[in-house]
Amino acid sequence: MDQKIPRTILLKIRSGWPDRDPEEVYLILNQYGVEEYQRERDRVQLAILKLSQGQFDLLEHYLEVACSDYRDVLAWAEYPEEMKLGFTAKSQLSPTEVRSLRLRDRQQYLNWLQEGS
Repeated sequence: MDQKIPRTILLKIRSGWPDRDPEEVYLILNQYGVEEYQRERDRVQLAILKLSQGQFDLLEHYLEVACSDYRDVLAWAEYPEEMKLGFTAKSQLSPTEVRSLRLRDRQQYLNWLQEGS
């Protein structure tokens, strides 16, 4: 492979697919970010890895979703509790509750990033 795998992405690939060649997984993952409109390559690729939970069928699914609208995978990976709650239910929360929800979501994402580092 002529492209170096970013360290965090490499660690997450190794964590999710310990029995696979990281370059094989990265080749698939790297299909996101080739088009000009596909923004935030590393961040979106990490979201895809998080959501796919070490399963190739999910990797391909979330890759396809990201190629269609990358914001979906970012929201699901980085703000899972908020996304599960939905807009209607969230609108009934107080500003303090929304802030607390977002802090919990942020912390879970940071915890995931640090796993296996």
